[in-house]
Amino acid sequence: MITKDIFLYRQPGKLMNLIWPLTGLYLPFIGWLAWWYLAIS
Repeated sequence: MITKDIFLYRQPGKLMNLIWPLTGLYLPFIGWLAWWYLAIS
């Protein structure tokens, strides 16, 4: 799901395209929820 979101939902800031996937990897549950509610909105 993270890989799909990297390519489908590009962030305006290039650095955030790296930060969000890392957050999803080291904080699997909390990071995924943050990704879902903040990055896709």
